[in-house]
Amino acid sequence: GQKLLQLMLQRDGWEVMLAVNGQVAVDLTAKQDFACVLMDCDMPVKDGWQATREIREREDAGMSSWSPIVAVTANSMAG
Repeated sequence: GQKLLQLMLQRDGWEVMLAVNGQVAVDLTAKQDFACVLMDCDMPVKDGWQATREIREREDAGMSSWSPIVAVTANSMAG
């Protein structure tokens, strides 16, 4: 899923940076501004929910710029 999404975004001209886990996502967003963050809910080390909370806390404290964060998951719902 991640590779496919990366290829689709790059094909449309987006620069894509991948984080191997939630802590890396937190660290990357502290160092660089992003137009949008696609956050995997089930990442290792620190899940997307916790990573998002930490990013938002840092933004609220004025330590970084605000970026939209979109939750992404491979899980599906029955129906």
